[in-house]
Amino acid sequence: ATWHAQRGHILDQLDRHEEAVEAYQAALALTAGTPELQTALAIDLIRTGRHAEALIRLEHLVLEHPDYEPAYCNRIAAYTRLGDHDMAEQMFYEAQNITEECPNCFHHVAESLACRGLFDRAIYCWQRTLEIAPDYPLARQRIAEAYWMLGQYEKAREYYLAAMRADPGNTELLAEFGDLLVEMGDLAGATARFRHALDLDPEATRAKVMLGLLCSQQDDLEAAVSYMESALTDD
Repeated sequence: ATWHAQRGHILDQLDRHEEAVEAYQAALALTAGTPELQTALAIDLIRTGRHAEALIRLEHLVLEHPDYEPAYCNRIAAYTRLGDHDMAEQMFYEAQNITEECPNCFHHVAESLACRGLFDRAIYCWQRTLEIAPDYPLARQRIAEAYWMLGQYEKAREYYLAAMRADPGNTELLAEFGDLLVEMGDLAGATARFRHALDLDPEATRAKVMLGLLCSQQDDLEAAVSYMESALTDD
């Protein structure tokens, strides 16, 4: 059981979550497992879209360990993905009764709020996430996206820059920032971001498409065709 559990942990680090689910299930077939092992399985079930299964796992875990905060915290994420935002908020407040300073709780409930267009409240929760855990993944990017949706472009730019400083090799983040700059009319800045994404990942298809569109807008048709043909070769 220990071997399977450790294999699941390694697979998670490699972002191979479907295989991690199988490893954790194999571990739990051999032992009742710790609350941490059962939670790891539930988290991967959420990551792989099996939200109802994750909820069943976490509800059973609460029956065994009623004060185990992650069993509440991760149900916020599951309910959010199922679109049951009332239950997501209920789980948030139940988790807060156990632990007030949980960055995951604030992150998950922020995602629920953003899904409903409550961006001001979502931003507050992501900022609380960063107060508790300054290096929390995705929080700065999500704040940037929320400010973008509110039309506060300069605040969005500020948080995209902060997110890039925290994760400079993230090509998806670079491309998303480039999209914002296009909307702001900063075509030179957008071009620089897409080219940087392409430098980091020569097969960044979306960056090639956007560079092709930007080149065509500037009447550099030869470069536009080159980027588009390369994108078609990739996908």
